[in-house]
Amino acid sequence: YEVPFKIVYGYTNRGFSEANNLGAKHASGEYLIFMNSDVIPKDIEWAKELVEFLEENQDAGAVAPLLLFPNESIQHMGMVFIENKFYNIYFNHHIFMGLPPEKVIDENKPIECEMLTGALICISKNLFEKIGGWSYDFVKGDFEDSDFSLKIRSIGKKLYVLPWVKMYHLEGASQQFTPERFSRTLMNARILKYKFKELGLGGK
Repeated sequence: YEVPFKIVYGYTNRGFSEANNLGAKHASGEYLIFMNSDVIPKDIEWAKELVEFLEENQDAGAVAPLLLFPNESIQHMGMVFIENKFYNIYFNHHIFMGLPPEKVIDENKPIECEMLTGALICISKNLFEKIGGWSYDFVKGDFEDSDFSLKIRSIGKKLYVLPWVKMYHLEGASQQFTPERFSRTLMNARILKYKFKELGLGGK
């Protein structure tokens, strides 16, 4: 394809944050795009449009596309926290998941979000380094993207989904749900709660 690229081999499963940080360390471009293996583009202009939005909107810290299930319903157009009183923690909630996008959003306007999923996110390398990259505080996935989003917002930058940039996300195809994974989710949710209680996530 006559496109310069590098392949970085980490020798072992480093987990989400360490693998992303390793890739960023070897990247030479001005912008970084973190993309899960189960995300599939719908067109060839998606990366260009994400980067152009960051260049043209100085308030934007990171952007993401509208992620769809294979049936064209919404998988991700931003996330919010919802409280689970039984576990005394907060979980990520995907807004309008499963609904047809044309019924709930204007596909020509950017959507400001509380958080973005780590399935695909675009950020300048300069800002990535400023916030310290992806955190190592979490265990084998879950909430790294929440932490990443909140760190961006904590320095005054905004998060956006661009609904005219559409991609498919085969959510969960790269990992399976197990009791062990749910235990990790609970642990990571509690870690995030205490890290960001000053941003309204509570906890003593």
